[in-house]
Amino acid sequence: MHLRRFCSVLVVGVVAGLVGSAAADVINFDDLQGSGPVPPGYGTVADWTGWTHYDASQPPYNPHSPPTRIYNNSTQTFKFGREVIFEGAWFSGYGTNRGFLPISIQLYHNNALVHTSASLDLGDGSGPTWLESGYSGVADTVVLTGSPGYYVMDDVTFHEAGGYRLSVSGLCPGRVTVEWSGANPSRTQGLVFGANQGSTTIPGGACQGTQLGVQGQLRLVNSFDTGPNGSGSVSGNAGTGACGGFLQLIEVPSCNVSNVGQIP
Repeated sequence: MHLRRFCSVLVVGVVAGLVGSAAADVINFDDLQGSGPVPPGYGTVADWTGWTHYDASQPPYNPHSPPTRIYNNSTQTFKFGREVIFEGAWFSGYGTNRGFLPISIQLYHNNALVHTSASLDLGDGSGPTWLESGYSGVADTVVLTGSPGYYVMDDVTFHEAGGYRLSVSGLCPGRVTVEWSGANPSRTQGLVFGANQGSTTIPGGACQGTQLGVQGQLRLVNSFDTGPNGSGSVSGNAGTGACGGFLQLIEVPSCNVSNVGQIP
């Protein structure tokens, strides 16, 4: 697909305002009704011990995608039982202004700590707020550090290990670097920007029906070769309007899409 045609397909999607279903690999808990323990295996997560779901209104413990969210009064841990790339989740509740700890994400692989995220302070009662793991390596267990029972979690986002991967680093506004791996070698790929996470269906062309994981003010930032090994990186200056937005790669003509990364 020529770049011009690729751009036009994306523009049509934006103009039509096509919004699909929830992005893949997002556990929103919304099919769990009432209140009770999150069952083992729910959302393909092996172990939810200590986690409770509920759908009643209780500000500031608001769900990101109503009506259901979850909380944990003890372990603050959930185990996938396999290797995944953990992207992050949305949190609401109380923070340091009420005497409660900020939240951070600790990722474990084979019982070893491999990464700790930045911290999220919910202040006097805020949310829903996205907390990104900031780690593109594999993990099998997630441990949250915060004050148990004083925050809720929703829209847990992850991807299966392997495959087409994107990571974003740097500081915005300023120099931002996009790295990728797992692409088909020596193909064309496009870097797509969206103001929000979500789902947009490409309505026509060679990639008709492909779902992107970004939506809102969608635009093609750049296109470039995947490289002889299907991996590489590009860097560029990001303006204030891009900060906090989301990026995704799409490869043509395969129409494979990467995970979604947030501009820091």
